[in-house]
Amino acid sequence: MQYLAQWGDPNSRLRERLVESYQQYQQHEQRLSEYFLQKLSDMPALKLHGLQLADAAKRTPTFALTCTDCTPQSMAKMLGEQNVCVWNGHFYALGLVRQLELESSGGVLRIGLMHYNTTEEIDHLFALLRDGLPQLA
Repeated sequence: MQYLAQWGDPNSRLRERLVESYQQYQQHEQRLSEYFLQKLSDMPALKLHGLQLADAAKRTPTFALTCTDCTPQSMAKMLGEQNVCVWNGHFYALGLVRQLELESSGGVLRIGLMHYNTTEEIDHLFALLRDGLPQLA
């Protein structure tokens, strides 16, 4: 709990610190989502499955992607080799993956952002994708 409350006013009670911290987390994750979607718009080979907007009231900062020229597994492997934690598959949404006709190609690449992530990490992710995707094709 103390970890979660650390961004609140240290002179406030724990509950108030938690509320303030969660508001800050949400604002930060909103900014990360906006930044991620902006960077993604420069990558025509990648397709986002889900809402195209960063509105925190409508989505979490978790993104499901596919690539026109490679599989989610190959992207996850390439990123993992560079110590970027992502995963591929259906993530317990097998019905949706089937409806989107993505099961035979391995589902989606899942990228999740949290309060501890930075825009620099997003830049690093997209630099790796920009450099690595042509090699996976």
